[in-house]
Amino acid sequence: MGEGRRADRFGREFRVLAISEGVSTLGDQLALVAVAVRVFDTTGSAAAAALTLAATFLPDLVAGPLLAPLVDRRPRRTVMAVCAALQAVCAAALAIPGMPVPVVLACVVAIAMVAAPYKAAQGVTAREVVPEGPARDKVQAVMTTIREVGQLAGLAASAVAVAYIGTTAALLINAGTYVVVAVLVRLGLTRQPPVAAAARDARRGFGLVWNNPRLRAATLVILVGTVAILPEAVIVPLTHEMHAPSWMAGLFLAADVVGILVGTTALTLRRVDHQVRVALVGPMLVCAVAPLLVFATHPGPIVVVVAMFASGVGAAYLPTVVTVALNLAPEGTSGRVWGWMRTGLRAGQGVGILAGGLLADLLGSPSTAVAVIGVLGSLAAVACAAAWARTISRAPSGAAA
Repeated sequence: MGEGRRADRFGREFRVLAISEGVSTLGDQLALVAVAVRVFDTTGSAAAAALTLAATFLPDLVAGPLLAPLVDRRPRRTVMAVCAALQAVCAAALAIPGMPVPVVLACVVAIAMVAAPYKAAQGVTAREVVPEGPARDKVQAVMTTIREVGQLAGLAASAVAVAYIGTTAALLINAGTYVVVAVLVRLGLTRQPPVAAAARDARRGFGLVWNNPRLRAATLVILVGTVAILPEAVIVPLTHEMHAPSWMAGLFLAADVVGILVGTTALTLRRVDHQVRVALVGPMLVCAVAPLLVFATHPGPIVVVVAMFASGVGAAYLPTVVTVALNLAPEGTSGRVWGWMRTGLRAGQGVGILAGGLLADLLGSPSTAVAVIGVLGSLAAVACAAAWARTISRAPSGAAA
């Protein structure tokens, strides 16, 4: 309710984007469970199911740099509507019973690749439809809150829904959510001309980020923060290792999401201004990664819930980093900058999922694997927090605004 009122205050077009995000997130959670169940039922392989999950992340390595520049070359409303329509077609194809696993993976990859320009257009548009001022600096946080609420609701409902209606119906519902999103953005947003007529290649986008010390610091903060996904990558074997009931895997995941919601909500309070949020990025990054160290003790369920909640609270720094990056982006390049930020986030998460599973198998213990990565990640987080403080938090007034 609170997020709905806040979206209203941001204006009609932002409300369209917020509703679209909520609808698509619910559909995506439903499809994620349905596809994983179908692949596992077909192959009997947990690795194949994990590969399906990784396939939702890793395509951003290619799609982010190559497709996100479309956001600066084409009307953003058109980019979003076309991308959502393409995702609907691929999602409908997934619903066909008996689809070979390689084709299923190809459809999942296609949906993930098309999501790159859609999310870039959405992120930039959500910011631009809100008038300049304190509200604009909270746009990414509000969208994150909507996304996390959708994930939490989806997490609670998807497994039950798939069990009752089956994978085919679940995937058709997901296709329907993409159709709804396409219609909403096409009819609910004002057409804006492209902001950059000249074509620029992906390397230009990379140079925009890497050659700017502040944007580079933002990218590294995002990359290092993806380490926090490690427990999610091995959540099922982790639950088994501690001899906890299987339903607790959902509780562990929910603790992380609730932590993000709490952290994001706290940062969007009116008395917390933008400069304070910027200064908190470094400490929150460390807070997101350091709880992984607890897994060295092979903790019980209660400690894991607390650790994942704390990690989620820390991970709420991400919307602030994205806001800073978009503030720093040269005119006409917001789409590419957003695309590279998302590439770092999604690709880092995908690599983390794969690395977590492989290391858990190698070490014979998911808790040990999480702890080892936690040590390396904590050291990197401290270094990145220091770099953030030097280049952004202590920059002259307005540099991070």
